[in-house]
Amino acid sequence: MNIRDKYKFLKEIGHGFNGVVFQATEIASSNKVAIKIIEHDKYQDHNETTCMSMINSKYIVNLIEIFKTSKHLYIVMEYLDKYVSLHSLIDNHFKYDKIFIIKSLCRSLSDIHLNHISHNDFKPENILINLNKEYVKVIDFGFSEFGENCKKPFIVCESHSDPLFTRHSLQNQKSNIEKWIQGDIWSLGIIIYTIIVGHIPRKNYKSWDDYVNNFNYNNDENKELIDNFIAELNINLSNLLSKTETRVIPII
Repeated sequence: MNIRDKYKFLKEIGHGFNGVVFQATEIASSNKVAIKIIEHDKYQDHNETTCMSMINSKYIVNLIEIFKTSKHLYIVMEYLDKYVSLHSLIDNHFKYDKIFIIKSLCRSLSDIHLNHISHNDFKPENILINLNKEYVKVIDFGFSEFGENCKKPFIVCESHSDPLFTRHSLQNQKSNIEKWIQGDIWSLGIIIYTIIVGHIPRKNYKSWDDYVNNFNYNNDENKELIDNFIAELNINLSNLLSKTETRVIPII
């Protein structure tokens, strides 16, 4: 079946390195869906649909079905109506339930990692929130990896990427999945920092190299503020942003 025989494409609602996302409706039911279109040359080594199908979590966008042609991969997903990105909330002076969102982020990443999957692009732009129903959904598994050998290079979002593994990834070397899981946990730490303080820690550094070489959460000017805020959650941000310890997602 041709995808356009089943779905009516309405409008573009997002785009990124891996593809373009459209709002669409299923013709038979009129149900809304989101459809991501990826060009053939970008999905030859693409793990997105495999990883999404492996995860059963209320915090992950639901995969409905896929279509393949000689030129494109079409990923049909649930349409997240009335959701906004965490990025847009932070940019508008975060006034919402920070504790709820932090708890949900820890649970979502835990669900991903339980399946031996790393998201690899865990950032506010890929976290959607329904403020009315208090739902959190993680989207965009375009850079995700699973299993023991990660063959493709990791395309970094510098502001939320682990400085220890970023340099390794840019060398285009194979890497164990546990390293990328550790990188996800660093990203979680940066997001928690940003939710509470209002900006990423790198804002205080002159350059990426300055940040990589000198950032130390234990010496950060906002450490006391953050630690007091998350004390009830039993989150050790020093561990999530450690350059020496094995990082562990808190069980909340």
